[in-house]
Amino acid sequence: MDVERLLGMVLRSGLSTKSKSKGKSKGFSGMVKKAAFSKEGLTLLAGIGMAAYEHFRGAQAAPTPPTPATGPATPPPFPGAKAAPPPFAGARALPGTPDPDLLLLAMVTAAKADGVLDPSERAALLEHLLQSGAGAEERALLDRLLAAPMDLDALVARVTDPVTAAEVYAASRLAIEPDLPVERAYLAELARRLGLDAAMVAEIEARLDEAAG
Repeated sequence: MDVERLLGMVLRSGLSTKSKSKGKSKGFSGMVKKAAFSKEGLTLLAGIGMAAYEHFRGAQAAPTPPTPATGPATPPPFPGAKAAPPPFAGARALPGTPDPDLLLLAMVTAAKADGVLDPSERAALLEHLLQSGAGAEERALLDRLLAAPMDLDALVARVTDPVTAAEVYAASRLAIEPDLPVERAYLAELARRLGLDAAMVAEIEARLDEAAG
């Protein structure tokens, strides 16, 4: 089974079927369609991983600024919120190729954030992938991921460095247009659990906006 190929299809084709019944375009965002992905669909995410590598190297070398007394309003806690992890410590090797299996899981987990992916929408997505050339094994893998209960703990547990954390957040952000409070809360909780600071989240968002053109 070619998971990289499946991830590329999902990145390029999107999960727009998820929201047709709502009359709006969300799901795997339309911004992806304009992005310059490689055949495997990982070029943009790999670039974000490199940016995270540079960001965290710089953060380790710089003194920690004082925490401001006040800040922007944040969404309400996502259900099941847990303590944020300690900051990533130590030098990390240069980022390599992103893990397509993990990024696919990140996108599907984010797509479940609002809890409305029903069987008919899942079937429509799989049909869309069939028309895009996905094979039976690839469609079966995605169907299993879509049908499984949402498990943010399992996703976060697989992330062990800031490079992967940034790639997972970026893939998750590509999965949804956060126009609902629960989706914004999910992304905020994900960033917190991944140990991504506000500056890195802003860098990721800026790179995705640039890719959208």
